Amino acid sequence: MQKILMAKIDGREMEDNLEIIDAILEERGIEDLDEFLHPTEDDLIPFEKLKGAEEAAQVIIDAIDNNETFIIYYDNDLDGTTSGSIAYRYLKNYTDNVYTYIAEGKQHGLDGLPLNVLDGVDVLWIVDSINNNVKLYQDILNQNIKIIITDHHKVPQSLIDSRLDIHLVSSANDYPNPDLTGAGVTWRLCNVIDYLTLNDYSEKLYDLCCAGIIGDMGSLESKENRYLCHKGLGNLKNPAIKKLIGSYFFDSQSVQFSVAPAVNSLVRLNNNEAAMRMFMTDDEDEIDELVKEAKNSKEKQNSMIDDIIGDLLKQGESQLDKKCKVFWITEEYKNLSGLLGNRLLSIYSTPLLVVHKNGNFITGSMRACGLKDFATMINKTCAIASGHELASGFECEENKFDEFLITIEDMLKDVEFKTELEADIQINPEQINESLIRQLNALNRISGSGWEPITVMVTTNDYTVGCMSKGKHLKITDNNSGVIFVKWNDGSYLGFPKNGELIGIGTVSSAYYGRTKYLQVIMNDYLINSTK
Repeated sequence: MQKILMAKIDGREMEDNLEIIDAILEERGIEDLDEFLHPTEDDLIPFEKLKGAEEAAQVIIDAIDNNETFIIYYDNDLDGTTSGSIAYRYLKNYTDNVYTYIAEGKQHGLDGLPLNVLDGVDVLWIVDSINNNVKLYQDILNQNIKIIITDHHKVPQSLIDSRLDIHLVSSANDYPNPDLTGAGVTWRLCNVIDYLTLNDYSEKLYDLCCAGIIGDMGSLESKENRYLCHKGLGNLKNPAIKKLIGSYFFDSQSVQFSVAPAVNSLVRLNNNEAAMRMFMTDDEDEIDELVKEAKNSKEKQNSMIDDIIGDLLKQGESQLDKKCKVFWITEEYKNLSGLLGNRLLSIYSTPLLVVHKNGNFITGSMRACGLKDFATMINKTCAIASGHELASGFECEENKFDEFLITIEDMLKDVEFKTELEADIQINPEQINESLIRQLNALNRISGSGWEPITVMVTTNDYTVGCMSKGKHLKITDNNSGVIFVKWNDGSYLGFPKNGELIGIGTVSSAYYGRTKYLQVIMNDYLINSTK
């Protein structure tokens, strides 16, 4: 597959940091830097535009006044666990009649909720989750239980047509910011209750809201999302988040690389209860135990990946002629299909499926690179891809799977796979300094979907090849400037060319290794132009 690395701006002749930053701001279209770095409450959309929010808020207020009992039904990812914890922590300001529940596995929606859990419950608050099981909703309503849903997924037409008396608050329901995730919608409902009761309890929950938005890839082009993240990153209160990020700054990267992986590892290994408890509790001993469980889960999932990767590589070697490779796993590994897909994609750089047999279906994960939208291509076949363009879930009826493989190979036969990665600016290693790093990190503090971190392209012809963590991570040192190029989870250092031109694209930072502080480029990708 052809790989092309390039930069929008050539900054190698720029004289100082100011010129570099000004060029980046102009290219990114940032005219008011202060407004960009410090969003204000004016960026919040009036709650009246969030359909059903005021009515749902009044239902909750009345239930509190009547000393009724609540149960919060969590979804099982970071957006779901932060959403549930926002609702739980908020209600605890008013009442102790609050209980929680999370389903096992990776079930989404009410399908994982046994009705006996609702005995004695007056209000069911479902966060970050909606489905089309109209009968189950009706069965719950028949028990005189009020249903409140705070969500951001598309509302099923069957639920709309049913006209059930459900208090649905969803950013997908004609809201001006459809990219507000479950945590954001849940926080906004709490904020509406504050407005109606003249309280400010939601002010203590910005950090959970922020983590949910970033963890679920809510677009940061949205001014409302940026404001909520700005408030959250500046008001870290949740003790579990503090424990997870340790000595690092609370920014988008700490959410993406510390907080989200902790929850995901617990869910992948069916420890959803721990994922639910993580952000609910203030007990330091319990938090220590939950963080330890998350660390152990991550180590176990990595061990499981190491155990199976050899077999998957054998499968891959037998499919070198295929445009779309298929990797089969057993039921034991089904929750790791996405992680395995990421690992295999870095090796084969071709569209692939990691799947297992599930009843009469073949299910798993899809990963791809080198084209713009593999999910849409799959959805034109007899299979279904549900998720992002190049990373999604996959499902196909077993008796149609061979047909799918023939069809997708035919669709891909004339596709020339090409990966293009474009940095914001190209600079020399010698131009990287502490001041530039601080300025770029300030711009990247709120970054993610819709506002990707600012990246640089840097080249070196004189370097030393090394590694970290016993070969797990690649480390290249520029011999002239001392700047190091790091590629996480790249064990290719033994076969890495000792000469040639290294072109790396990534974000800049500084870190201590031992007692020495290094300036570094954390590479998203790299290319070697060999001189041999």
